[in-house]
Amino acid sequence: MLAVLATLVTSAGVFANFAEGLENNHGALLIDMIDYQASRPFVARTLLPTAVRAIAAVTRTPVERLLGRRGGEPSPEEGQPPAGERRSGLTAMKHLLAAHPAETAAALGLMYGCLVGFAYLAARLFAIYYESPPAVARLLPALAPLGVPLFYFPGKWSYPYDLSSLFLTTLCLLFLAQRRWLPYAIAFTLACLNKETAVFLVPVFWVFHRLDGRLDEGQLTSRTALQLAIFAATKLALGALFRNNPGPYMEFHLFDHNLWTTLAWLRGGYGLTGLVVTALPVLCILDGWSEKPLLFRSGLVMLPPMLLLGFAFGWFEEWRQYLECYPILLMLILGSVTRAFGTRRRAEDAALDSAGRVAAA
Repeated sequence: MLAVLATLVTSAGVFANFAEGLENNHGALLIDMIDYQASRPFVARTLLPTAVRAIAAVTRTPVERLLGRRGGEPSPEEGQPPAGERRSGLTAMKHLLAAHPAETAAALGLMYGCLVGFAYLAARLFAIYYESPPAVARLLPALAPLGVPLFYFPGKWSYPYDLSSLFLTTLCLLFLAQRRWLPYAIAFTLACLNKETAVFLVPVFWVFHRLDGRLDEGQLTSRTALQLAIFAATKLALGALFRNNPGPYMEFHLFDHNLWTTLAWLRGGYGLTGLVVTALPVLCILDGWSEKPLLFRSGLVMLPPMLLLGFAFGWFEEWRQYLECYPILLMLILGSVTRAFGTRRRAEDAALDSAGRVAAA
């Protein structure tokens, strides 16, 4: 019970940090996302807003009764901010709860639920490959969310679909580890509806199974092709559905922001703090590399394309766009750090990985 409470508390603290970045982008305001009125490409990341619409339709009356007012009719002091005033983060959530209680409560509940769900999925994924002392195993769900704030800066940008991306990516990795193809395909489809960067799971799937050697070439090719077809179909369908929304299908920031920001960063040099913060996790990731599970090592293939596309189409220093890499980085780091507390690799999985590499050779 204490372990569950610790997980809920740490997740709440992390979620409060995450929520400080909500409502900072006027092209992706929460209610606009839910009403499908947001700008592209944000409006096409529609899984969580659609789920919110469905939940709000069912819970509207009890939520409004609980909060003591009728939603959808914001007063001047409770609804939109006065001209010239900008509200974001927890302040914005407070006013949105007053103006749109059912939708805001459902959105906040789903986002927080995705973070808690990620914590337990990460612990389950780690337990497939590692055997930990009971105390370590109970603490892992409470520790897993603590790295999420590294991808955010309070008051900067966070988006409603970020934590659902984290949850679904981890769920896909769990199904990969369990070699459950149909649940993986369903979770992958949901991830594509949530955000187009789910496509980076495809190279993880291919590399893992290619090196593992337990899928024949025909199965590997057909399942990889099916994932690409799912991604293309969802991308085309969402693009057609929201073709009349304002904004570009994809933002391009290579020359207007990223190139100059990178040059300024390079001219400024590398601070000692930055080097230490970078070096420590890298050393943990590389420590005992050959003995770490094949899935986790294969998972790193998603990082280079995400960095390259983030440099061209995102804001390079906006680390939240790489959040989907966090489950893999976390697993690789935990494999080193928890060894000092008695965690050991499960021998049968080490043997299976070795057999897979021989079969693929």
